[in-house]
Amino acid sequence: MVRDPYDAILAEFNRHYGGHNGFAAMARYKSQAWREFVEGKSQTWSNTFLDWLKFPGPLLIVQYERLRDDLDNQVRRIARFLNLPEISQDRMDCVIRNSEGKFKRRRNLEDNFDPFSRQQRAVVNVYKKAVYMLIDQHEKQNR
Repeated sequence: MVRDPYDAILAEFNRHYGGHNGFAAMARYKSQAWREFVEGKSQTWSNTFLDWLKFPGPLLIVQYERLRDDLDNQVRRIARFLNLPEISQDRMDCVIRNSEGKFKRRRNLEDNFDPFSRQQRAVVNVYKKAVYMLIDQHEKQNR
């Protein structure tokens, strides 16, 4: 499972400083801790997926955003990869009905808040571009 690095970094920062379903205080985003967090976690995000792409066996890459936006087709795709029997429509309806968990952060008033500086975006984009380029190559080779 790969998630957009901006969303992943932000979610982890909120978990770290706001708990499992809370938010970090706005002041934290102006701190040295935030700057170090973005630099370190963007590299960790990249290294994690680059390591997974080296896995020699069968590998299915599931992008979080695609799973969230197209749950039905992505769950069916995962089931096919795992050689599971076809999922009935009743079962899929159940999956979709129960797709929200209780540990999800609720949207807050600062949804449009962008804590990433231009310099941080430049760093994250380098990692993001490299990872997504390799994911694209992997998917083309495994069609």
